[in-house]
Amino acid sequence: MIDLLQRQLDGRLIPEVYTALDTIASAQGKLLGAEEQIIARANNKRRQEFVAGRTLARRALQRIGYGATDIFAKDRIPIWPPSIVGSISHCKTHAIAAVAPRCKVLSLGIDVEENQAIPPDTIDMICHAEELGNSIDACYTATLVFSAKEAVFKAVSTTLPYIDFHDVRLQFSSASRSFLAQIRNGPSLHGSYFIDRVLIVTTTFIRAS
Repeated sequence: MIDLLQRQLDGRLIPEVYTALDTIASAQGKLLGAEEQIIARANNKRRQEFVAGRTLARRALQRIGYGATDIFAKDRIPIWPPSIVGSISHCKTHAIAAVAPRCKVLSLGIDVEENQAIPPDTIDMICHAEELGNSIDACYTATLVFSAKEAVFKAVSTTLPYIDFHDVRLQFSSASRSFLAQIRNGPSLHGSYFIDRVLIVTTTFIRAS
């Protein structure tokens, strides 16, 4: 199932972006270098999430020719090799990492969520009314909106660290499985999304000029 999802992601997300997806339980590789220091005091759940993220980040890097390298962090934001941009995400069951050459992509964000409805009382905190469109089930649509905005937050985390959900407006195209994100007093970002019965994956980026 994971191999099938990986092939589907490779065909539907940004061409320049390489991803690695797996369950958290299956992606328990070894930490490298100083990574252990980051997670030394974490509980077991947080440790498994962290290990899965770093394991998948290395898998994604290998897909563009990088050998095994440690990925340290500053303020919980991964520090990638100088010629690479990347992003890591996890939900309760799965983790994903995405990387791209910095010469093609200036900034990158990815998010993975379980394809489940969010609580109705959180919708207004996350969504503008127009983002829900004419959805029959707003709770499920709001999960996609939530995921896309989380991807946006990661893509601009080093330059706009304090934006919230209502600072971002999304326009979706169901035909191309893509979206445009406009940040208040900030840049516009293009994004793509993938949905199956288990997961929602969103990614957004700023291309290098």
